[in-house]
Amino acid sequence: MFRRIVAATMIGALALTAGCGLHNPFTSKAEPVTYESVAQSELSPEEKVDKLVANMSDADKVGQLLMIGIHGKTLNDDAKFMLNEYRVGGIILFDRNMESKDQVKSLITDINKTGKSAGLTPLFIGIDQEGGAVARMEDQLIKVPPAEEVGKESVEQAASLAKQVGTEL
Repeated sequence: MFRRIVAATMIGALALTAGCGLHNPFTSKAEPVTYESVAQSELSPEEKVDKLVANMSDADKVGQLLMIGIHGKTLNDDAKFMLNEYRVGGIILFDRNMESKDQVKSLITDINKTGKSAGLTPLFIGIDQEGGAVARMEDQLIKVPPAEEVGKESVEQAASLAKQVGTEL
């Protein structure tokens, strides 16, 4: 009989102790994980990525795999919906999105603001600028020759052209 009382008392004490551990009003809540908080942390780049991905929803993880094109030269309601609903990782710009450097800069600013307000990690912005026949804003950007022509030049010349185009974009 004594053993049963001791066992019951121990089980009760264990249950009470475990129950108190589930909700402790004195413990501080963890800070929410945001891109900004992780970016400013002292973690290594690999640890930052791991922390961001570990705290992403499944929808955000799938969205990171998507890069969409948008219609028009401004961020319309359809594009905003896509950013918010599908949590995409990036946007690619085509001729239909670009008329001048200032307009593109404004569009990218709007895209980034919308992504940030949706709680997305910074979006990858791409421009399909292959050179040759695939050239955007030809009258305003460096003219990139076809890859076949670039390949006939020296590696140094190709690297110099790539650096100029990358800087301009």
